[in-house]
Amino acid sequence: MLSNLQSLHLPPNPLRLHDPPTTPFEFHRNFISQSKPALFKSGGIFPSISPEYRTLTSLTPLISSTPLSINITPSHGKGDYIDSGRFIKPYESTMSFSEFTKSLFPNLKNTQTDKPVYYLSSQNSNLSHLPINLPTPLQLNEAFSKQPEAVNIWIGDGRAYTTCHRDVFENVYVVCEGVKRFRIAPPYLKKYLEVETCTNCSFNSNLEIILDDETPVKWISNDLKSLQSNPTLSPFIYEIDVREGEVLYLPFGWFHEVESVGINVSYNWWFDGEYDLKWTLMELIDLGI
Repeated sequence: MLSNLQSLHLPPNPLRLHDPPTTPFEFHRNFISQSKPALFKSGGIFPSISPEYRTLTSLTPLISSTPLSINITPSHGKGDYIDSGRFIKPYESTMSFSEFTKSLFPNLKNTQTDKPVYYLSSQNSNLSHLPINLPTPLQLNEAFSKQPEAVNIWIGDGRAYTTCHRDVFENVYVVCEGVKRFRIAPPYLKKYLEVETCTNCSFNSNLEIILDDETPVKWISNDLKSLQSNPTLSPFIYEIDVREGEVLYLPFGWFHEVESVGINVSYNWWFDGEYDLKWTLMELIDLGI
């Protein structure tokens, strides 16, 4: 069944780098309508990022004193992860952009330091709170037949790690500085991902784990990286390095985990997904129907 689905539905693995689509119809027909992830060169219908918004150096004069909500974790760098039956969220602290950038380390990995990991990472359209003007191209809105639900900026160093999850959004992800490494998998690999019901916790300002409330949280306890060693599953897990000036289209419902290679500045546009026939088929496959 998996091999048949790959030949009918999935793009070749690894993804090849496409020229950017030049019309909304082209992007929708070839990728959105088929829920096919794709890696593109920038340009075409995708957002154009002005030079002053692309790097830490260029952003600093614009937002140096701007207060930001920053996520902080211990040196492992994991945000939203499971440990001993607890779902643990980062500590959130407000600081200026200049204070934040002093906490980033361009060349360190998690094993090389015990310093906390700081990263700008939120899901609440954080770009709207900053003096950064990045209008969504009308042609991109036309491709999805709607305006974006959120537009976010993501900044961190090579120690930050986003654990395996999936979103209810279509994701257009633009890398401006550094490299973002994605591992992604289609929705019908859900049966191979272990979901655990956990106590809802977070870190406090001393990076101690505290109980948030009694509401249990369901989260994925394994990851795509571990499944890559399974020869049956590895063809369906894509590892993609998105580099400066490249755009990743990640369809609604695809599982993904993300890490940075060095300092990274990225932006993404989220569009609400459609629970259409494709989604229904994938859920039925997962149920073994």
